[in-house]
Amino acid sequence: MFSPARFLIFAWLLCLLDMADGQVNLAVLDMTATLTQAGSTELRMHHLESSLDFKHWRMRAVSNDVFERYHLPLMERASFYRVRSVDLDETSDWTNQLRVPDERIFSDATIGGFENPTFAKFTVLLAESDRVYFQDSDRYPFHFDFARARLPGFASISFAEYVRLSLFLEGQELLLGTIILPSDPNVTEVAIQFTGNEPFPRESVATWFGAVQTRLSLPEGWRTFYLPTFEQSDVAFQNDTWFAEQGVVVTTAARWITENACYSSGWALGRLKYVAPADIEAAYRDGRLTYEDILVTDQIPAEIPVVAGVLALSPATSNAHVAILARSFGIPFAYPSGLALQEQIRAMDGREVLLVVSSVDGECKIRLQDVEGKLTPEKRQKILDSKWPPKVRVSPINRSGVYHLDTEHLSPEDIDSVGGKAANFGFLRRALPENSPSPAIALTFDLWMDFMDQPFGDITLGESIAVNLRGQSFPPDVASLRSILEQIRDRIRDGADFTPSGKEAILQALAGFEEKRRLRFRSSTNVEDSEIFSGAGLYDSYSGCLVDDTDDDAEGPSACDANREDERGVFRAIRKVYASFYNENSFIERLRHGVDESEVGMAILVHYSFPDDLEVANGVAILDIRKPADAGRTVAAQVVSQVGANSITNPSNDFLPEVVKANYQAGSAGAEIVVSQRSGLVEDDGYVLEQIEAYEALLEGLDAAALAYESYFPDEQILELDFEWKQVVPGEFQIKQVRRIPRRALVPAPVIE
Repeated sequence: MFSPARFLIFAWLLCLLDMADGQVNLAVLDMTATLTQAGSTELRMHHLESSLDFKHWRMRAVSNDVFERYHLPLMERASFYRVRSVDLDETSDWTNQLRVPDERIFSDATIGGFENPTFAKFTVLLAESDRVYFQDSDRYPFHFDFARARLPGFASISFAEYVRLSLFLEGQELLLGTIILPSDPNVTEVAIQFTGNEPFPRESVATWFGAVQTRLSLPEGWRTFYLPTFEQSDVAFQNDTWFAEQGVVVTTAARWITENACYSSGWALGRLKYVAPADIEAAYRDGRLTYEDILVTDQIPAEIPVVAGVLALSPATSNAHVAILARSFGIPFAYPSGLALQEQIRAMDGREVLLVVSSVDGECKIRLQDVEGKLTPEKRQKILDSKWPPKVRVSPINRSGVYHLDTEHLSPEDIDSVGGKAANFGFLRRALPENSPSPAIALTFDLWMDFMDQPFGDITLGESIAVNLRGQSFPPDVASLRSILEQIRDRIRDGADFTPSGKEAILQALAGFEEKRRLRFRSSTNVEDSEIFSGAGLYDSYSGCLVDDTDDDAEGPSACDANREDERGVFRAIRKVYASFYNENSFIERLRHGVDESEVGMAILVHYSFPDDLEVANGVAILDIRKPADAGRTVAAQVVSQVGANSITNPSNDFLPEVVKANYQAGSAGAEIVVSQRSGLVEDDGYVLEQIEAYEALLEGLDAAALAYESYFPDEQILELDFEWKQVVPGEFQIKQVRRIPRRALVPAPVIE
């Protein structure tokens, strides 16, 4: 056995003798060794080897750059080390030490028209966990291909066996992961991800993180973070304090979003108020937050009350219901990026400010002016009056003489019979008969009006509701109004029902559907989905099962879904949709826009339900269509997609959806498709729809529906259409909604000295 001092001398001398173009230093500390190699920057491969007897040499590491602070455990017996430099060959496509950044290993290629993040994939053989295999991620985009080509013992492994050994804890032999760099070269940070189909224990993650981190050769001052994948996120964020104690800082992709995001341009004058997402509803109810305030919150919930402006301290999505409504009403809504701006905003909490959100040449601008004490009551009111929303004109509900209509021939002229959603659905059925839900019918306002005409005491149900809402004006007393609306919804859901003849008529209308398949009953009012008013997210839709109403018993479970303990019939679903007509936000918006309650009501669009567990992907899309009189048609498309049934319109901040953009003229063929944001639920460089051809097919369908809509409004030179779609079979789409996003003329922001 050699003493540590003698070991150090022999190891250093041997390395020095073996390196003709450089020098190797080996430091021994606490039963570990750290090797540093200085020398030529010539492109060569460097092999680190160890021996016990100078005769038999074992490969310990390979590097495509000089070894720098290469940390390795000592063998049980004293070892000798050498570094041999060899010429590059066809096998020089991996390394055990990764220099950051290294263009030979990191991939930033554009594949199939998509902009990829800068990343480098790696594999760890858990039997020798001190050795990390970083692969050339352009040559080997997938871990499996690299394993078969370069990992010892895996040349003939099947894909199924590879998955078993790498993505699951039981019998795991391989650890897969990715090194990710931010797109902004000025951000000196790097993130480590681990890939698995089930959560890894926190202790394992911390150990692996340390092992991979030691194999990164980082410039001075760079920091390393742990960026968990979807499967690892619960463990990561539930234990983020514990991880921090281990020197592992957990983060999300939002950390590297360095640009402001404008979801709705405009301006607002109001008091800036920070409210936590979970407290927004209560704050609006008790008056801490009002329609005159500018809301600052960490993350946007699925629905928020109408306020003067919105600033979200975490990224949202432009297709969220909150964003669509904000654009419809001219409410500024943006994500301010960067700690400096966010700290400025938080410091102005409680003060009166002028917020201006605008997009200039594609860049989002956010301006905050502190106007505390600068305005007289008269000047303030004059400024606020200049933004008062216009009265919404509606097509009053009208009887069509039947309880249901087929959707094949519906168009916007039928809004007074079936509401906006169902009327617009006709465009989808005619333009995309194979790619829109079928069969589909509309339950007309006749059913709604007869339901409201049923006796309720000495008056009708509709008259009782009108009495309850008499005298309401904007702005309402939210606390008292909320109680009134809750009573009305309960009355519709539980205190009223369809007559026997009404039920029979509904069953006849639904006779074309299979009894044991869930049906989706979707809200369709005459004060939404029109060219005047969007109403996105104001009303609710529900599913129902026909056989639950026709099986002559009230015992569960549901015949359409064994997981539902109670029966969930169609009459129940229709009443719940009707009740949503009196949701708090929906009624307040009608109040704010001067809608006559006697002229509006709820119709329903009906088609088969898309069960969450069957969805391959879902998404929304916006097509901004321009047809100037002196030029051809141009379209700017934005498609927001997510895996499975995970929310698009109101996503979790940790797992933002994929955003694909495309611009084209005339038809969508040949559109240049670019991914501007990766899905947080897709591994590495994958796409939600897997193949670029799928995006092309989706755009073709969206454009066909858009052309059908445009033909109805031939004089419109600007149209912005919002679509919702789902994918239940790979490669096949069902586009289930099209609506116009109203464009309001922006009132110039006031000048306040």
